[in-house]
Amino acid sequence: MGFVKELPMWNAPGIKPPLSKLNIGWEVEDHPPADWLNWQQYTTYEALKELQEQAADKSYVDQKISELDINVTPEQIGAAKQSDFAAHLAEDASLTKKGHVQLSSSVTSTSETLAATANAVKQVNDKLVSDVVAMGKKSSSDSGAVAIGQESNAYLASIALGGNAKTTKAFGIAIGPLSSAEGAGSVALGSNATALNNSQGILGSGNGNTDTWLVPGSFSVQGTKNFEIPHPHPVKKNTHVIRHGAVESPTPGDTLYRYTLEATKDSQTVEIHLPDYFEHLNTNVDVWVNGHLHFGRAYGVVEGDTLKVTCEKAGKYKALVIGTRNDDNVQDWHVKGVEREIGESWRGETYVFEVDEIMEVEEITNMEESV
Repeated sequence: MGFVKELPMWNAPGIKPPLSKLNIGWEVEDHPPADWLNWQQYTTYEALKELQEQAADKSYVDQKISELDINVTPEQIGAAKQSDFAAHLAEDASLTKKGHVQLSSSVTSTSETLAATANAVKQVNDKLVSDVVAMGKKSSSDSGAVAIGQESNAYLASIALGGNAKTTKAFGIAIGPLSSAEGAGSVALGSNATALNNSQGILGSGNGNTDTWLVPGSFSVQGTKNFEIPHPHPVKKNTHVIRHGAVESPTPGDTLYRYTLEATKDSQTVEIHLPDYFEHLNTNVDVWVNGHLHFGRAYGVVEGDTLKVTCEKAGKYKALVIGTRNDDNVQDWHVKGVEREIGESWRGETYVFEVDEIMEVEEITNMEESV
């Protein structure tokens, strides 16, 4: 397409400015000579005129085309060849190089060359946010339940963790291989542990699998402390159990030591060495002494690590020594002693608690007056 705009004709050639001025251009304070301006306008006009005339000359265009080197190879200009495209299409990605990968919606594949689709990611996400979680071969769970481990099974709103762990009632918790919580709200902790009854908690199994437990800190019971064992009588061993409650005292804990001693003559003082830890463990020590199969009297005192018993008559005597714990672990006992208010800890600190109803002081006063 030819030029259609009229050329800005200018026939005054003027004078070319010096090189210094061509390099820096006009400055604010300059007053360039008219010849310099004529030269600029004339040169622009001549350049545009030449361009217009040459563009309309087909021979000029043909000449320039003929001067082109049409024998340029792809290698010379760095262009890709057909073989390069073919090789690129055959490049499979691996863990060590980039390449093409195939998409897959599988969530169980172990391939290291396939790429997950959005569908596969959604399947995994749905499992993670679902209220039904079952992870492990042949595991299963109900609504609001979690089962993790091979063949684990969790009932409604319960948790089963470990191979073959199971809960069979709602709100149960079974943790450990082969553990079983079979009562509603029951808890079985440890390998082979089984909780059969509602709201029952079982620690360990008693068959060698997690049957020894240690509590590093303090341990409190809000109900009662008992030991329960198979009945010691051989006739009842397989049909009954026996239960004994713990001996309690309003102290940090009492320790008991029983001894049998013998005086070989009347008014003799018999000495018995106590354990080397006795005086470091105990304080507020008391001693009781009774004659064994006779009416002889005696009394005892503890001095350091020695029990000294003075006997009225020769013969055997039974001595009972009771001390109160005084080791490092019970030093904060006396902060509150045996009684504290609800809302504070045994160390006198503010304590979080729950109450069914908070009564105003006025209510308490009114109740007392009515009584």
